[in-house]
Amino acid sequence: MNIKVLVMSLGLTVMAVGCCLHRVDLDVFRQASLSGQINQYEAAMARDCVRLDHSLLLDAIAGHGLASVEAMIELLKHPDPNFPLWHAIVVIEFVHFKGTDLRGHEVLALLDQIAKSSADSFTRESAKRAAEDIRSNHVPSSPW
Repeated sequence: MNIKVLVMSLGLTVMAVGCCLHRVDLDVFRQASLSGQINQYEAAMARDCVRLDHSLLLDAIAGHGLASVEAMIELLKHPDPNFPLWHAIVVIEFVHFKGTDLRGHEVLALLDQIAKSSADSFTRESAKRAAEDIRSNHVPSSPW
């Protein structure tokens, strides 16, 4: 076996095991305060331990309703590398999907600004879609 392949395989195994050992416990996460959830999410992102769970974690954050939107506004205004902008936009969408009317909320202007100015095309498109969904009060039959 090639030594490079062996070293890469071992490295990937160590990273996967390390992450699995530090995986976010969803039940504990759901019981945490909003700020606790955001802190746990950022810590897990910093360790690259948020993969398939990110939708469930973001949905739990959205469970705090308008308080979640306010926290996401702060993250959109003051980005944190461990809480990507499009993740904050997903939380805002989930709050909307859960029935909170955001049509008159300041978040719309911020989403419009991000849709026009973000350097990342995926973030721009996410912000545009979220603003459109909120303005039209579009709620999919099941966001999951």
